[in-house]
Amino acid sequence: MADETIYADENASDIYRMINDHVGQPDWAQERNGVGCRTNAFDLLTADCRDTGGDWSFVKSFLRFDLSGLSPAGSWDSAKIYLYGQSSKFGGGDIVLTKGYQGNPVVTGNWATHLATEGEISRRAIADWVQNVYLVFTLNATGDLWVAEKLGSILLVCIRQSYDYEDDEAGATNGGAGGGTGNFSIPYPATPAISPKLVLENFTVGKPKSRAFIFS
Repeated sequence: MADETIYADENASDIYRMINDHVGQPDWAQERNGVGCRTNAFDLLTADCRDTGGDWSFVKSFLRFDLSGLSPAGSWDSAKIYLYGQSSKFGGGDIVLTKGYQGNPVVTGNWATHLATEGEISRRAIADWVQNVYLVFTLNATGDLWVAEKLGSILLVCIRQSYDYEDDEAGATNGGAGGGTGNFSIPYPATPAISPKLVLENFTVGKPKSRAFIFS
């Protein structure tokens, strides 16, 4: 048995950030639910912040892991996603990883496919973020099943900030009392040393472990 490490597919055009672009409309529902978003492939950025003008900025990042080389009969002890951040952080809330349903390439319509509060596969507090190291997300049971379903094909993941995911208007500006802000970047394209990655610990095609799934 050995760990299987799959890096985010750097040839996929859906490793994007999607940013709501309703500038000058500081209404929570308009900003969160609007379809006027833009894509930008310079880096991955997950944030949910309010600027001095009162405008909310929602960001959803999309990852694509190619699991086509892994047997659908595989099992593992623990599945983890690693995200490397190079910028500082501020504010409160969590980083939430969910099932991904984006297209390839990503289009603005994919924004609306990730509005519901469902599909959570892992989360970590923004307070856990440390600059220039990997933040590790251990997948929950839903995440394990999502990986198992995608063995032998493509695994899609969406990164969201908890205030967006939970549709919970924080009411804060620039990280003031009440939180509601988070800002950290994940560079892209990136070398394997800092690329987003999925690690399946003790992956085997043999007898399943305690958190393993076998498909024939």
